[in-house]
Amino acid sequence: MRAFVHLADGLGVATAADGVRDAQTQRILEDAGVGQAQGPYVGAAVPVAGVALPAAPQRASSGI
Repeated sequence: MRAFVHLADGLGVATAADGVRDAQTQRILEDAGVGQAQGPYVGAAVPVAGVALPAAPQRASSGI
């Protein structure tokens, strides 16, 4: 698993684990460097429509 996380990091790809069911598994994943997790212990996946995203910052106009 550590090799997979290292490869993903080198490629600039985020890692995520699915099906995390207990604290021990969560700790193992954190120790291995897995960036995100979901499952019964952490919380189920949520549809994008159910996620509140912060507003994008406003760009200053250049006046051109």
